[in-house]
Amino acid sequence: MEYYRNYCIECGWEATTEEHRSRQEVSELAVEHHYECGHDIESLTIEYPVANA
Repeated sequence: MEYYRNYCIECGWEATTEEHRSRQEVSELAVEHHYECGHDIESLTIEYPVANA
């Protein structure tokens, strides 16, 4: 399973697909944060192993 995380390298702001509905929503929030604050945003993919049943 993959989660996407966008985070601000200047102030600690972040948004993830764990908290929001989709990668698109996380990306839109990141663009909004950059537009409002002028801060740089980084992103990464977090892969969690699937538990074996």
